[in-house]
Amino acid sequence: MAASLIMASEIFERFAFFGIYTNLIVYLSGPLSQSTATAAANVNAWFGAGFMLPLLVAIAQAGRKPCAKAFAADQFDIQDPSERRSKCSFFNWWYCALSSGMALSLILSYIQENLGWPLVFGIPCVCMLVSLLLFLVGSKTYRYNVKENETSPYSNIAKEIKQDGFSKDCPTSASQAGEVISRLGPIWCTCLIYSVILAQTSTLYTKQGSTMDRSIGSILQIHAASLAIFIHITAVVTLPIYDRVFVPIARALTGRQSGITTLQRMGFGMFLSIIAMMVSSIVETKRLRTAAEHGVDETVPMSVLWLLPQYILCGVSSAITNVGSTQFFYDEVPNESKSMGLALIFTNIGLGSFLSSLLVTAIERAPSDGHGRGNWFPKNLNEGHLDCFYWLIFGLDAAGLIAFIYFSKSYSYRNGGNAVS
Repeated sequence: MAASLIMASEIFERFAFFGIYTNLIVYLSGPLSQSTATAAANVNAWFGAGFMLPLLVAIAQAGRKPCAKAFAADQFDIQDPSERRSKCSFFNWWYCALSSGMALSLILSYIQENLGWPLVFGIPCVCMLVSLLLFLVGSKTYRYNVKENETSPYSNIAKEIKQDGFSKDCPTSASQAGEVISRLGPIWCTCLIYSVILAQTSTLYTKQGSTMDRSIGSILQIHAASLAIFIHITAVVTLPIYDRVFVPIARALTGRQSGITTLQRMGFGMFLSIIAMMVSSIVETKRLRTAAEHGVDETVPMSVLWLLPQYILCGVSSAITNVGSTQFFYDEVPNESKSMGLALIFTNIGLGSFLSSLLVTAIERAPSDGHGRGNWFPKNLNEGHLDCFYWLIFGLDAAGLIAFIYFSKSYSYRNGGNAVS
């Protein structure tokens, strides 16, 4: 019950956050008249700031994001066999619930087209209030994991650093915390490029769709921002299949409670993201050729449904990788540092968005070849080279996956690779 209330609260929060996020590039490039590159860079910077703040434990998203998930997971008593089994699937259902909230948020795209921008920003405000009220309703039912004389893990790590680094021979909790977190560094770094891919789904993917034929039949017109719903629908479909079909089969073969290790799960999801970038590049190449044949100033006579494969691949990839990384960083830190472990995920996503913004800005400012072919992100995407940008990310992500596999092979789990510590 307690975990369900926290999850319901998060659904409303995701509705509010992603309702604004998916429409922001349309708002910046429309009413505010920003260029495609500037709008994409600003959205990535805004999104990145929201995910970087958890490391500072500062304001709004910073206090909520890493703590809510860890607090909800703490509601399960791992000494109880039934609750232990439920906790093994918890992060799958958590992400499934959040994906539902994110999918519903795309209703705001149609509200924007028919009722205007004030409601687009007003409705998320109300949803955040509902989210807070739902969280407060369960105050008396929550379990708190509090130990006497427990010190902050941050202060423990600081003490170890002050004492000339982490000593492997020292059995103190501070040394253990420091060792674990230092081991997470290589894995964390190799996941950064994957986060760059996630940044494209609500920025350049949206602009890409806005140039195409968005009519379905003679009645329905798809809003460009609403295409992201296919990512969340795919995640909602993928996670139950993964949890109820794949995990039992894998468990029977490997003997692991989680079926496969969290790093294996993350690696497979990252591989799918590489395929998604390859598909994105191929589809964009076809779109540009079609635009050149029919006039770059016209709506490209190519159905927006051509973008579905890349959205679906990103949906499957995010469902597998994001839940896997959540389990990994939750399990691989000491018990007193769970929130800090989950904060590492959000800072990774945030920094990935900043890197995407930096890439777009750097490419936009690069000198052209003198014939107008140097700008990959012109205001009219039909004259650009978005396909080249997707191929660039494809190469970077492939290199990141190779590095991820290298560090994963030498990684030693705290609990043997099972999903519940």
